[in-house]
Amino acid sequence: MSSSADRVRIIGTEEIAQRYDVSPAIDVRDALFRDRLKGDGQFSDPGDMPGLEKTVESYFEVGHRSAQRLAELAARYHADHGRRRISLLEFASGHGCVSRHLGKLAEFELTACDTDPEAVSFLEQELGARALLAPRDPQEFLTLRYDVICALSFFTHMPPASWARWLEALYYHLERNGILVFATAGRTAHARSGRKRLDPEGFVFVPVSEGESVPAGATGSMIVTPAWVMDRIDGCPNAELVRFEADAGLEGHDLWIVRKTGTSFARTAPADRAALLDTIEGMRRSTSWRITAPLRAAIARVRGGAG
Repeated sequence: MSSSADRVRIIGTEEIAQRYDVSPAIDVRDALFRDRLKGDGQFSDPGDMPGLEKTVESYFEVGHRSAQRLAELAARYHADHGRRRISLLEFASGHGCVSRHLGKLAEFELTACDTDPEAVSFLEQELGARALLAPRDPQEFLTLRYDVICALSFFTHMPPASWARWLEALYYHLERNGILVFATAGRTAHARSGRKRLDPEGFVFVPVSEGESVPAGATGSMIVTPAWVMDRIDGCPNAELVRFEADAGLEGHDLWIVRKTGTSFARTAPADRAALLDTIEGMRRSTSWRITAPLRAAIARVRGGAG
């Protein structure tokens, strides 16, 4: 009896993969592939699933388009592109929807990375990719530094409790002048969701269960406003937002590119601003009008920058 993977190949996976010059191997546990299947996503005989070939075509086309987009962005926003090979980490790579296409691009030295051991094994054994197993705790994420880190299918699923911590962890592993390319679910996703009520901070998170191996609430659907994301970018030292593109053609998601610079251009941290306001307010209460009068302009300036 043929395996599930063989059933995918029966309908012409090899022929479709040849058009893109990539491996035809598809793991039936691949979430991105299964999301494109009609019905309940369960494999049966090819004759029972006439839409499967179209699903395979879509899977390869989306991976190809995403890889080409990343190559274009790296060429535009990384100063060393074209001078040497660029080290690229694809984080949350899954079973290689995009990695199989990135791996054939000569300008990149690719490393794929995922929290799923089965995905990492598939990347190594079936796609021949260099792959790393990532921990589920961002504080335990220890790896090299890279010129480019991309996370196209990650922050759309992270809960608010760990979202900023993962952003900071990935940002930390950039080389100086490196860029972090990531996608978020924004206005378009919010409209598709029926405009679920946002948290006052600017997000809505709907948890989903992925089995006993993943703690409840550890993943789900995360929709965020641009302002919420920018506040988290401010938490990354010396971060420069170089591009934001709403509904960027990446499955309807918003695109962000953050560069790691060597100099700070950050606004005053909220905690520092609050402490400064308290100090000024205390001085303003002084009985000495000579001290307090000149401080009113300072108070207005500080409060004006708090918005």
